[in-house]
Amino acid sequence: MLNKGKWGDTQIIDEKWIEELLKPRTQFSEVNSHIPYYRNASYSFGYGYMWWLWQNVHDQQFIGAYSAFGYGGQTISVFPAVDIVIVYKNKPDYERITSLESTLRVITLGLQSLEKK
Repeated sequence: MLNKGKWGDTQIIDEKWIEELLKPRTQFSEVNSHIPYYRNASYSFGYGYMWWLWQNVHDQQFIGAYSAFGYGGQTISVFPAVDIVIVYKNKPDYERITSLESTLRVITLGLQSLEKK
């Protein structure tokens, strides 16, 4: 996803399909008004096809970013502006749920660590 469907020199997923997946279908304002889970999040998310789109961002690192949020707070987040993917994994066997805010905090700390290099 980070390289628009390309792995090395091979196009694995059609680039036009990647663009289609990431087009906003639902804006963050609508998500916030209809989905309480996202309403008070520290970031705003719209929705494409199967991807949550980081919208209304103020930090350049988040421009064009998108995430797949899974069970228990697990996520794959793609940040094209800084050419990085952050994966947050937990173990469902422990039957613990990581809150959205905790997951977003881990992602933010990961991105902040890039600035220190």
